[in-house]
Amino acid sequence: MTKYLRDIVANIHKDAEWDSNKTSGFVEHPAPIISRIIADKTILVKTYRKTDEMWLVIERSSRPSETVLPIHGVHELNTEYSLRNNLDNSSFSRVYVFTAMGLFQWDRLGGWQNV
Repeated sequence: MTKYLRDIVANIHKDAEWDSNKTSGFVEHPAPIISRIIADKTILVKTYRKTDEMWLVIERSSRPSETVLPIHGVHELNTEYSLRNNLDNSSFSRVYVFTAMGLFQWDRLGGWQNV
């Protein structure tokens, strides 16, 4: 590889998109990713049968392009406006996110916390 590759330049820009079909890639901030997943799943929830509580579990992957890595922990998840807004407007009573940094849980009463 060193014979053909001299430099690696990594750029992160505002138009970066999530692509889970890559075996390598960049790791984006997790709150916008989780926010998009919740927005997409909220549409599907309406087709599910009626339940007392609806939980969403988001599992990380070993692929770098699917890694959820909250570097700043709970604070990073609790301070993202779009994530809070999508959670408030969703039917989910709890959301669990398995990340490379551990397990995070959200519920309507306590917000995000490290479990």
